[in-house]
Amino acid sequence: MFLGAKVETKDIDLIVSTREECDILSKTLFESGFESVRPTDGLEKVNLSDMVAKGDFRIDFFERQVCGVLCLSEAMKSRSQLILNLDKVRLFICCFEDIFLFKSVTEREGDLRDSENMLFIHDFDWDVLVREMRDQMAIGNAVWITYATERMVQLLGKDDPLVQPFIDMEREYLEKWAVYYEDSDNTE
Repeated sequence: MFLGAKVETKDIDLIVSTREECDILSKTLFESGFESVRPTDGLEKVNLSDMVAKGDFRIDFFERQVCGVLCLSEAMKSRSQLILNLDKVRLFICCFEDIFLFKSVTEREGDLRDSENMLFIHDFDWDVLVREMRDQMAIGNAVWITYATERMVQLLGKDDPLVQPFIDMEREYLEKWAVYYEDSDNTE
């Protein structure tokens, strides 16, 4: 909403960098009257640190990783924009490309529509997307590349030249996975 990609939202998603920040956020929200409401239908496997609500307001927050697979990287942090700077709290918003990646690993209602809106209202830096995806693959838990590629194919079609780097990365991941599986002792 802050970037103008949508006019309303069901929740606010926050990612904190450390366990300490997660504990402080949780404690502060509970002291402010929020209550844990997770998981709700369709979000059982999202791997949230917590989902809290107060009346109609809901906040989903994650410690370091979204859905257990996509990390808040240093490069993402460097691309983010400071939007609130208080004595004890600094709030940043990720760039469109990184928000798009985070939305690609979820199946929540509206995330496909949000992803599509972002593609049409922002001149994406495709190199940023590809570079971040490669960096994320290098640090592990690369299965999400299949979700991101699926999202790109859904939005642009498999023959769009912008989608080809994503298809190539997915193929690279699947080939590495197949070799690992073939070489492992678990091939019964």
